[in-house]
Amino acid sequence: MTFQLKPILVSALLFMSCNTGKLTVVGSIDNDLEEASAAQMVTNSNLIWTIQDAGNNNNVYGLDLKGDIVKDIDVSNIKNQDWEDLASDTEGNLYIGDLGNNSRKRKKFFIYKIENLANVDHKTEALTISFTLPKDVKSEDFESFFMERQLLCF
Repeated sequence: MTFQLKPILVSALLFMSCNTGKLTVVGSIDNDLEEASAAQMVTNSNLIWTIQDAGNNNNVYGLDLKGDIVKDIDVSNIKNQDWEDLASDTEGNLYIGDLGNNSRKRKKFFIYKIENLANVDHKTEALTISFTLPKDVKSEDFESFFMERQLLCF
């Protein structure tokens, strides 16, 4: 049995289930990023890592706690087809989910692994995991993913 909540219902449940009190803005994402698509903390780094969505640079950006870009890393061997989300592991590796599929016609998806991100300066290459969906599964637009260490082995 499949169970789906409509987005409005989910939003209402989230707002009704907690009382946050008054919120204080502590920072905002740098204006140089047109379409930040994810935020992820990584072991051994005090930065918040982000990417941009479809068609933007193939870079990952390290933001300080005020939202300013303090590190800009070009991932030179891959293309940002439709990057959607980030994940990390306990070893300081960052994973980029190239999972977008707005037209619902995409056949192949990718997860890119940047090893030991905290030690990368300006340019790096990523390892690639590619996958397709089973033939009986309708192609979807995946906006996020999570990682369980045992599932992603290189």
